[in-house]
Amino acid sequence: PNPASSQELTIHINASIINDADLGSINLSFYNTVGKLVKVQPITNSNTNITIPINNLPNGIYTCVLSTKQQTLAAQKLTIIR
Repeated sequence: PNPASSQELTIHINASIINDADLGSINLSFYNTVGKLVKVQPITNSNTNITIPINNLPNGIYTCVLSTKQQTLAAQKLTIIR
């Protein structure tokens, strides 16, 4: 897992992932350890470096899923420790 300790998270998304997706809306979704959706961040197609506020998420382990309505593009674990 990638530890996060600040109030925001900056991620880099490979442009080819965005370009190869069946475009429509792309979202970065955060799920807690019991699988509950706790945050959704829309991603614009032109943005590959994204800063997301995480100050409202409590400490814990999350699964971050980058997806369109049709498919999951990527998934990564995130640990928030403050």
